[in-house]
Amino acid sequence: MIPRDPDDGAFAGAAVEAVADADAAPRALRRYFAQHNRQAFLLAMFSLVASALLWALTYGLIYWFTLVVATLSRSFNPETLLQVTNPELLGDKFPWWFAGGAVATLGVAAVVRRKVRIARLREARHYLLWVIVELFMMIPNVTFSVWGNLSAITRLRRREAADAWRLLERIDREGGRMNVASLRQEIDDERILRRVMFGLQLVGLISLRENQEGWFLYLQNRDAFAALATRAQGEQ
Repeated sequence: MIPRDPDDGAFAGAAVEAVADADAAPRALRRYFAQHNRQAFLLAMFSLVASALLWALTYGLIYWFTLVVATLSRSFNPETLLQVTNPELLGDKFPWWFAGGAVATLGVAAVVRRKVRIARLREARHYLLWVIVELFMMIPNVTFSVWGNLSAITRLRRREAADAWRLLERIDREGGRMNVASLRQEIDDERILRRVMFGLQLVGLISLRENQEGWFLYLQNRDAFAALATRAQGEQ
């Protein structure tokens, strides 16, 4: 679901009554995190399978091309293209060469991800270079997305879920946004505050933005917040 702008429309708190059961809302919030974790895990598994298939395809293509070149260099006979059946020409070191090349490719790709803003190549109309970089980064990006999706898995303990819910209610009461200077009024434990902030941003319930007045927390997904509150009311 695409989050709406927190500055438009009615706020979720205007339509959702206060939840009487103090534990119902945190339980609903933890289930929301569990659903997010399941989706992240499934995406990670999909990325893993896609990455394995792409690397296997690349291995097969490079192996075949190298075998053709090695065969032709031995016989200089174009007919061998139709009967490349001598893998002994490459010996048993090819898998290690490929593995080393794959590791080196991932290392270079990691540096490119950190140092190069690929979108700017297209904006600067360096189209050929942009295409080359995009093709080079295709398989590494799929590979990196495995860890990216796994790192998106997070959970809140009971106390953290309760603090997170109180923070969401506070943001809603203040019209959908809250100055970060007020955070310590809700959560005074630094470690819990960091985990709550990280978790709520990760699942898309809040966002941190800066404007002329300073840094604010926004209730980013009001529909999800309202649904959680309604679900918690139904459990009472």
